[in-house]
Amino acid sequence: MAGLLKWAKSAVRRAPSPPRQYSNVKIPFINPSEKVEEENFGIERYYPAHIGDVLSSRYQIVGKLGFGNSSTVWLARDLQAHRHVAVKIFTNDGQNTDEIAIYKHISQGNKSRLGYRYVRTALDSFELMNRGDIKSDNILHLIEDNSILAAFEESEIAQPSPRKKAVDREIYISRTLDMPESIGEPVLCDFGNAVYGTKLNDDDAYPDVYRCPEVMLHLPWSYSADIWNVGVMIWDIFEGKHLFSGQDPNRGRYTTRAHLTELISVLGPPPLELIKRGKRSAEWFDGNGKWLEPDENEPERLPLLPSSSFEAAEENLNGKDKELFLNFIKSMLQWEPEKRMTARELLNDPWLTRSQVTKPYVLRDGAAKALNESPDVSDSVQNLVLQHASIDTFLKHYLGRNINVDVQNIHRGLEPQKALMRFACSMSRSIDPRRPWKLTPAQSASFNNLPCIVQLSKIAAHLSGSPEGSRREVRYQKVQKRLTSEKARQRRLLLLEIVDRYKKEQPVIDSERQLSGKMVDEDVRGALERSDHMTPEQLLLVDAVLTLPETSLERESQRRIAAINAVAAYCGVEEGVTFRRSRAGRPVPPISAVKDEKPLRSEADIMLRHAISSVTTDKRPTICFACLGNPNLTIRERVVSFSSPGCLTRHFMRKHVRRLGVDEPTECRICDVRLEHRMDFQNHAEKFHGGFGEGTQCIFDIGLARVGAVRTTFTEQRMKKSQ
Repeated sequence: MAGLLKWAKSAVRRAPSPPRQYSNVKIPFINPSEKVEEENFGIERYYPAHIGDVLSSRYQIVGKLGFGNSSTVWLARDLQAHRHVAVKIFTNDGQNTDEIAIYKHISQGNKSRLGYRYVRTALDSFELMNRGDIKSDNILHLIEDNSILAAFEESEIAQPSPRKKAVDREIYISRTLDMPESIGEPVLCDFGNAVYGTKLNDDDAYPDVYRCPEVMLHLPWSYSADIWNVGVMIWDIFEGKHLFSGQDPNRGRYTTRAHLTELISVLGPPPLELIKRGKRSAEWFDGNGKWLEPDENEPERLPLLPSSSFEAAEENLNGKDKELFLNFIKSMLQWEPEKRMTARELLNDPWLTRSQVTKPYVLRDGAAKALNESPDVSDSVQNLVLQHASIDTFLKHYLGRNINVDVQNIHRGLEPQKALMRFACSMSRSIDPRRPWKLTPAQSASFNNLPCIVQLSKIAAHLSGSPEGSRREVRYQKVQKRLTSEKARQRRLLLLEIVDRYKKEQPVIDSERQLSGKMVDEDVRGALERSDHMTPEQLLLVDAVLTLPETSLERESQRRIAAINAVAAYCGVEEGVTFRRSRAGRPVPPISAVKDEKPLRSEADIMLRHAISSVTTDKRPTICFACLGNPNLTIRERVVSFSSPGCLTRHFMRKHVRRLGVDEPTECRICDVRLEHRMDFQNHAEKFHGGFGEGTQCIFDIGLARVGAVRTTFTEQRMKKSQ
């Protein structure tokens, strides 16, 4: 049957298009003595492509789009797929053979990642033979506005591009595409000089005006170099001019010396530690980190420029917008790479999140559903906020499959009980800790006995240990991937089955309990008490409020008085960080940051007290104890809570540990102890403040421009070696 379907599909497939004929009439030729485009880089390195040629029996060249030092780019028609593609033909010196590997590496990435669609990927690659030379071609994704591509092709036929006759080829002048009616999303492309992110690099990189300090001083660089690159590029695009040009007035061209003078003018002098680590620092700085001014022996040196600032250079914004934008740029343009924001941290910068109402990733807690139900939000406005092409996207992926309206009253023509239905569909679920939300270990282990899992496990075990790169190893990887996917599918199906059974059975149990006069049973109450999710005052409030009306007036009055007393008692509870019990056998260090035991008098005192409780009792806190004990910071900066313990770990290693010398003493103001060495500081953090230590891994997540591993782990020891 499958073979029949495959035959039927091929039978109705559209036949390949025949190649078009390009006339040689009225072709404008260029003076042979004039050098044209890639001819300036050595014409013998380039493949002699001609307009009208068919490459790989599939791609017919229709015009030249551009050229570079290592390739030419052509617009072509895919005769089999009936669409336009861009063909990149590399030179024959093999300098960019790694770009093919880069594209293959990208194609194996996680396509569900948010940034994947912003990276240009390759459709095809093949080899061209020319006088024994081997070159590689990449067919890049077509652009969305096909009308400008068709117009490009017709223009080439009607008015051929100017060209120059050579011995074995014609050298074409690149033709410019027309402006499209609409501009699509930007994508990253041209990975000829891309490097993998799995290791530190020290080669020269980036265009001149975008070079970062570590590249200029010749230090090892990694993802943080991209952050500098992006910061300067954002400034150039937003301001319409270069922040740094690096033009040397003595030589009339770019020099690193001139670029550094511009950086020092805006950022101030670089740290001495950074200068000492640079292999080329001695060309511009003395042993004390001072700039080498011009003298009789070195007249080519440049003097420092007058002091400047970002505030003086920015000309398009005012007030709060200017402040947010400059803080955003400053977080990326730092001398020291470790002080620059990571890509993930930049996503949460106030400059990018100041208009959160139109960003779908902040629509939590059912906000998308609330937009859909609001009579004030039309379908078009909802699509704008959610960034959907049509309302069908919401109906298919966002709209819940549970009926949460009062169908009975609507059917009877009565007023729907909206408040009651809202209570029944939301609060009654969230307050019940027994509601299944994940599988137990026993339920997860039950998959191993399924016939499909057993069969795949046997095949994987048989193929394991195959030589790397062999066909058996490739098959093993495919079987292992299929095994993982099948387990995930079975896990999802079982969880859906358990949740569905809970939805059908639990309402009956709840109804029977409520008819007996209790809204919250003992099992739920016990689970809440054990989890420390609620204080005793909160539990008392739940018991007093969530009760049914009594049958007599006297008992009803007593019920209401009890509820009033419970609310009054809860008014004295200090809300804030949830209090948790300390782990058994773990001594709680003395708290000295707030020593007085007087009643708290202000919101700041309350915030400090809860923060100190968190860093001394939580197993994995999200508040930095080092910042908390720093009296030079504001209260908000001291008690800031990170989104996860992992984020706190990266902050702790970057802001506190790496800034300490190996034998530099410090102190913990929370515990009031002096720590003589950096190792003592890390051991103290691990023992008393929630799991920091020497082996803690700092994860730097990119998501911007670096090609390679999109998530690379550097341990503290590897960072030391790179220095």
